[in-house]
This record gives sequence, C-alpha cells and structure tokens, in this order.
Amino acid sequence: MSWCNLGVFRTANQERVYKLIKGIRDIVSENIEYLPKLARYGLLSIKKQNKGADLGYLWIWLKPLMYVGMFYIALAFGIKNAKDIDGIVCPYIIWLASGLYPWFFMQSYAIGNAKVFLKYKAFIKKQNYPVSVIPTIPLTTGFFIHLSMILLLLIMALFFGVKPSLTWLQIPVYTIAMMYFSYIWVLLTGLLTALTEDFSNIINSIKPAFFWLSGIFFNSRGRATAQIFFYLNPITFPVEGYRNCVAYNMWFWEEPGRLKGYLLTMLVLTTLAVLLYRRVRRQLPEFI
Repeated sequence: MSWCNLGVFRTANQERVYKLIKGIRDIVSENIEYLPKLARYGLLSIKKQNKGADLGYLWIWLKPLMYVGMFYIALAFGIKNAKDIDGIVCPYIIWLASGLYPWFFMQSYAIGNAKVFLKYKAFIKKQNYPVSVIPTIPLTTGFFIHLSMILLLLIMALFFGVKPSLTWLQIPVYTIAMMYFSYIWVLLTGLLTALTEDFSNIINSIKPAFFWLSGIFFNSRGRATAQIFFYLNPITFPVEGYRNCVAYNMWFWEEPGRLKGYLLTMLVLTTLAVLLYRRVRRQLPEFI
C-alpha cells in the first residue's frame, strides 16, 4: 500500500470515528435535555398503570413477588439454600430473586420493546421529540419501578437473615450497566423494526432464548465450555451482578472476565446502534 493510499485509509477511519463520537454526544445531550420531561412522563405512566386497582401501588411489589414465589415452588421445592447449587450459604429464594428482578426489567422494558418507535411515533411526529430520546421513555417508567424492586430485594434479604454487606453499595453500578444495555438494545432493535417489522418477529421468536440462556435459573459460574458465552452475554452481567452484591458478597472487579466480556459486547452494540441512528434518524418519521 502506497503512502498516499495509507493516508486516505487513515483519514477515512478518522472520519468514521468522528461520526461515531458525534453520534454518541448527540444522543447523550438530547437525553439530558429531555430528562425532566421523561421523568414526569414515567411517574405519570406508573400512576395510570395502577389507577383503579384497590391495592394501588402495592401491585408494583405483588406481581414480582408472585412470580418469584411460583418459580421458587416450581424449581426449588425441597432446596433450602443456594449452597445446594453453587456452594454459597444463602437462602435460595434470595439467590433466585436477585437474578429475576433485573431480568423482569430487561424483559419488560428492553427485549420486549422492539416496536418502541411505532408505539411512540406521536412523540416524534407531533411533539418533535428527538429520535434518540424515544427509547428512554419506557426505560424511565421501568427505572422508577425497578428502584422499588431493589428496595424489595434488600428487605427480603434482611427478612431471610442475609447480613448487610458493603457489596450492596455497588448495586447502582450494575443498575447503570443494565440501563445502558437496555437503552442501546432498544435503540438498535427499535430502529431495525421501524425499517422492517420482520425484525420484531425475529426478536419475539428468540425471546425465550434470552430467558433460558442468561443464567437466571442456574449457576453460570464454573461451566468452562460455556463461560465465554456467559461473559459475552450482556444480560448475564447485571443478573450475576445483583447476585454478587446480595448473595455472593463479591465486588465487580473480582470477575474481570465477566466485566471485559460485557464491555466488549456493549462496544459492538453501541457502535452498531449509533451508526444506524446517524444513518436513519432524519428519515425515520417516513418509516413510521
């Protein structure tokens, strides 16, 4: 390759990197600008969801508690603690709940929101919301609900005799990681679904795989043949992260492989999402 061609190659790469960074900057700045509006809308959505129910906001806790109870009976009848599955002395129901609660968020507000731009198209066409803000709308509602789930998890842990630990303080780290994955996933799949609804059908078809292959019901540690898969699975990172905080008393830097795998996967997903966003954001209203 001649020096001239090498210079052109470097310039092209620099241009791509510049566009990627600019796209990320635009997304972050637009979301920060609209955050107060999104927070108000999220709280209003929660109020509407529970309007007319006699138990009101208690359903925010009752629904996940019933799910955890059913899974506990179905999967763990006769198992008294997590020692039976991964060598850690901890009530099994806490181990189960600490993995299910982040999954409930990702399943409801990330994996299940491929049609986000079709659902909230009025925000783009009538209220002139930036395209990058739309995925944050359902995530804001889910975030407020998830905060109550974290509180519920800690109350359950104390009730079942789990001693408080400093590792509980890193729960926000895994919450941020979960929110970041959820946003990028909704942005990417939402844009692809807006271009063709066939992609939404694909997501719905593989949705059960996300559930069963993310280490929610089984110990993802110590499985050498599948370890790379679990490390690269961005859903497994917050699932195991919440368990690190409550059930294992581990810090996130004690599993460098899991952290590196999550960061690598998110780098790829972020690059794809931002490049697609920059390419179609101006034409998106025409597709929805």
